[in-house]
Amino acid sequence: MKNPVIVQRYIHNPLLVVDHKFDFRIYMLIASVNPLIVYYHDGFLRVSLFEYDVTNKEKGMHLTNTAQAAEAKRKALREGLMNETEYDNLQMWNLTRFVSYLAEVGKVESIDWLDNYLRPQFQHAMQHLVRMTQHKFYPTSISYQLMGVDFMLDDDLNLWFIEANVGPELKEKPKEKETLVTTMILDMFEIVHAQLKSRLKRTIKYINWLDQSGLLTRDDDGKVKISKLEQRKQEFADITKNYLDEEFEIRSDNGWVKIIDENKEGLDRYNYMFGIECFDI
Repeated sequence: MKNPVIVQRYIHNPLLVVDHKFDFRIYMLIASVNPLIVYYHDGFLRVSLFEYDVTNKEKGMHLTNTAQAAEAKRKALREGLMNETEYDNLQMWNLTRFVSYLAEVGKVESIDWLDNYLRPQFQHAMQHLVRMTQHKFYPTSISYQLMGVDFMLDDDLNLWFIEANVGPELKEKPKEKETLVTTMILDMFEIVHAQLKSRLKRTIKYINWLDQSGLLTRDDDGKVKISKLEQRKQEFADITKNYLDEEFEIRSDNGWVKIIDENKEGLDRYNYMFGIECFDI
């Protein structure tokens, strides 16, 4: 096919907020691929500026991503339908505001639904996404990737995955989004930097040990010789995998939540979010 296309199901019964369609932008950090370590972070709703009408052909009514929202905003401001403050208040909702709204209209019993259902559903979907694709990852300790993952809810509160975006756009407006994104990026670099420092300290310690124990020598031409080279290679590979030594542990108030850690064994690797039957092969 010269012009390949992606065919995606149209959700016929989208959940609405104040009669407007929306989607979620949630964040995922693949902090390591050697071994696999993945984190989840809250995001926000992107709400259409138009009341939903399935028969209307207005793109901004059906597609609520950033590109469509920007065009809808320009149109709304140009036509005097709303000002900047009104736009910001409608277009971006945080998860707490969203679930509070659902509780107010009787769609869920309480705001506990956020922690008991919605966040775990996001996290479990991300676990599946990574498990389906990790065979394509190049297992180097220096790789990490921030991703924006988009979801929808239908009117029966079923969660639907839309797409995952590498290098998601991190615009600073409105102010609430600026605060969320800035804190998220700082917390992300805490994780990545901690992995680097932990890995580097182990590496320096190992090289010093090789030198001090006489396992690393030089011949008359200055060429480095290492005793039992294959064994040393395996030792080096083990210590340069990503894991955090105790002194480099992440702050307890870091906003990222670890959802996969292949340093762990069994179901603990996935925060016990998979049943044992998933591994009974």
